[in-house]
Amino acid sequence: MHEAADCLAAKVAAFHSSCPDTPIYFLGHSAGSAVVLGAAERLPTGCVDRIVLLAPSVSAEYDLRPALRCVREEIDVFTSKRDWWYLGFGVSIVGTADGRWRAAAGRVGFRPIIQAPEDASLYTKLRQHPWDACVEWTGNRGGHYGSHHPEFLRAYVLPLMTCRGRVVQGPASAP
Repeated sequence: MHEAADCLAAKVAAFHSSCPDTPIYFLGHSAGSAVVLGAAERLPTGCVDRIVLLAPSVSAEYDLRPALRCVREEIDVFTSKRDWWYLGFGVSIVGTADGRWRAAAGRVGFRPIIQAPEDASLYTKLRQHPWDACVEWTGNRGGHYGSHHPEFLRAYVLPLMTCRGRVVQGPASAP
């Protein structure tokens, strides 16, 4: 995963140098979240506009501070306690994508690491979205691939990458 993160970071750095005003968004799912976070850690402050993580299989104790420094806006994380097969059972057998034998952030969310006042400020850029039954209308029923449903992506993920963080609401039953 380190090679993939290095490669992504190099390509994004080159693109950012040639097009500094073009927004850059990262989207990672499951183990791909480790690649996205690793790339962000290798990039300069403010290089990436937003990071969206869907069911990240890194540990809940993963240190997000380097990625939070890189991101200009926020890191949005979509989690689900219903993801018991991949991020529950699977992680208990093979560990998380960052090589730990801990709860996956995609099930329980990230646990902030606050060691200094500036860390608390960084973590204001972390937005965690636990799965709720009110999004079932999109086809997302809380499983590992629930966030892949086109209606869920249209209503909750794509707006984060096109409307400067404004999430478009679904029907009246949606939050």
